[in-house]
Amino acid sequence: MIATSFTRHTCKLSERIITYTTLRQWYVCNECGGQIVHGFDDTGDWAKCADCGSRDFISESSFTREVVEAWEVEQGLPEHLRALLGPQEPKVSATQAIAELFD
Repeated sequence: MIATSFTRHTCKLSERIITYTTLRQWYVCNECGGQIVHGFDDTGDWAKCADCGSRDFISESSFTREVVEAWEVEQGLPEHLRALLGPQEPKVSATQAIAELFD
């Protein structure tokens, strides 16, 4: 959902008018999952992703659900198709991760 119609305290997100506080608490960037920042300058108020600058937002719960569903779909693919998606993060046990953190 693209944020539009910025005022001093609110913006419009998919035909709903919401406060910047609500935007920051319940929404994340649809592109990268980054946090949303609110600011203003000589031209007016704005809200954007703190990481990538996108103004396309999604509810945090929807973003999390999409990430989980993507992982589940990826795990169901045959090995030759999974290889096309690129390198995977190495699988590390919790014990090994803790040891690496605190050594």
